[in-house]
Amino acid sequence: MFYRCMLPVLLLFVASAFLKGQDTTAFRPKLELGMNITQTLSGFFNATSTAQGLDPYLFSIKLGVSNRLIWRIGANVRFQNREEFQNTGQRLIEDRSIDLRFGFEFRKVLLKRFLLNYGLDGAWRQNVNKVDFQFGGGSLTTGNNASGYGGGPFLGVLYKLGPRVMLGTEGAAYFFYTTGDTRNQVDPQVPPQVTRVRSLDFRPYVPNSLYIFFRI
Repeated sequence: MFYRCMLPVLLLFVASAFLKGQDTTAFRPKLELGMNITQTLSGFFNATSTAQGLDPYLFSIKLGVSNRLIWRIGANVRFQNREEFQNTGQRLIEDRSIDLRFGFEFRKVLLKRFLLNYGLDGAWRQNVNKVDFQFGGGSLTTGNNASGYGGGPFLGVLYKLGPRVMLGTEGAAYFFYTTGDTRNQVDPQVPPQVTRVRSLDFRPYVPNSLYIFFRI
């Protein structure tokens, strides 16, 4: 966990040491396309990853409407449908997750190449996990389905590598209101037992993710 949290800071420091002589003109935001490269770098450095407090957004799009104000969109989508064959039957597995956010961002120059970014996001997420076990006597279905909405503030740091490339990391504190249900079936002759769930969650994201942004 320690190495993962320090990785973005270390990379920003190394980039600063190698790029001191480059142009330091003021940043004028237009369109920026970003990608979360934390998992790639963790594999490269063989760092141990943890799911606690991770930024779930793989892609980011930012559109500048002034020299300071920027609209931002973040997204991550995962779909998986898998079949498993066993001696006693067949399992059909569906796994789906969607994370979306939309918000606004302000920026303030800290140093020649360092910018402070902060603002507020609205967020929506959905997670579906379903297992259908089919065998000679029928089928059994288990799984869960949950969706939620919320949002909260964020605070981060950007480092300008060049006129069109930046590195960034940020932390956030999101609240989510989530509704859903879980299904559990133990007898193919009896409908699955359904339990409905509602919850209010607090999800802090520590600044352990590193983004690379390209200005278009």
